This record gives sequence, structure tokens and C-alpha cells, in this order.
Amino acid sequence: MSKTRKFRKLGFTDAEKVVFEKKGDDVVGQIERIQTVITSYGELSILLLDVDGVQKSMAISSGLSFHPWDELVGKYVHIIYQGEEKNPKTGRLFKAFDVYVEDAGDDEDISF
Repeated sequence: MSKTRKFRKLGFTDAEKVVFEKKGDDVVGQIERIQTVITSYGELSILLLDVDGVQKSMAISSGLSFHPWDELVGKYVHIIYQGEEKNPKTGRLFKAFDVYVEDAGDDEDISF
């Protein structure tokens, strides 16, 4: 007698993707971890967030790459999409964001 097996598609995460479409779109959540995946364009870092008990993922694009994400694991962040901006040096468009971290008080120092 053969056993019926159930399968699910494997990917880097089953998390729901955060999509920023218009200026002001935002996400608030606790950073769970950063995961690196290999794409046809090279390595891409993915931010995994807990948003009200739901795991969500978002790419750490060029507009977000300069933040100290490793230092922020476990912290609550508020990420707000500011629209596309042009890099004055390269002329390329990139998605710009404002990033806020929950105020840690006087006992911690996180550089932005």
C-alpha cells in the first residue's frame, strides 16, 4: 500500500513579501533575522520581520543597504517608502526609505 505524500515548494522563505508601491507605504515590525540569497544578479539580503505575529520579508535594496541591520536584529523598526530618487553621482533611480528604530533609551547606542 503506497502512502500519500504532501509536498510544498521550497524557497528562501514562506514569509509574505512586503511591497512598497506608493510614497508613504510602510511596515512596522520586529526584525527576526537577515538572510542572504543568491539571485541571477548576485547576492541579495532579505530582511525577515515579525509583523503582528505574521512573518514578512523584504529585500534590502540599495536605498536601505547602508543601515546597520545586523545591530538591529530583535528591534522594532518602522520603514516608510519615500518614492524613487535619483542618485546624483550615477544618475540611477533607487527606492528611498525613512527608517525609524524603537527608542532604546540611554542604555544602548545604535549608529545610523
